[in-house]
Amino acid sequence: LSVLTFVAAARCCEDAATASVLASGGVERLVALLSHDVLDVVTHAALALGHICRRFSDAQSRAGSAGGVAQLLRILESGGRCSLASVYALWQLCVDQVENSQQVLSKGGSAALLRLFGQTAADAELQLHVAGLWVVLARAPGAQDVLGNAGVVEALCETLIARRLAHAHLHISGAIANLLEGHAPNRTRACAKAEIVDSLMNIVQSVDPAASNA
Repeated sequence: LSVLTFVAAARCCEDAATASVLASGGVERLVALLSHDVLDVVTHAALALGHICRRFSDAQSRAGSAGGVAQLLRILESGGRCSLASVYALWQLCVDQVENSQQVLSKGGSAALLRLFGQTAADAELQLHVAGLWVVLARAPGAQDVLGNAGVVEALCETLIARRLAHAHLHISGAIANLLEGHAPNRTRACAKAEIVDSLMNIVQSVDPAASNA
């Protein structure tokens, strides 16, 4: 298969087609394509990798073992138009995958993600994916410390208080909840933002009015 034909097959919605890509070493080939010289190939390879990992849990561990996390973080560090696809792929690699999540954290992914999240001119979908990735990462052992020390709690709280990124508020709230659960230092960081409780309650009420009155 040519590069683009292979990537198109990997992104196919048909389980049989995707399974054939997996069986032919597709995950490892997609990871290799993340270092391709053509940015369009890198973007589509990252999207395809995320797509496969979202549907096949075996692909997640294979992608991590093949160096997928490191490659995607390298793309994020370099910035540019491949960032959205890279964050999406990282998100899908890390769902229910502790080893991949810890790779993101140990390789310094927190700083790159925080920088992307804080860019006011960033793509709204990109910031949504960053928030979604933080929901997942916050569940990994030790992640509350790493993300809290990196300033993620404050960034998330300030975004809610300022009512920015309304499309991502559920993901942002989920990330805050996971970062604060059973973690006193992160709770202190959040409580330092006086309006955060009201902001969270407004979101709860918008989703489930009955729950906010309980």
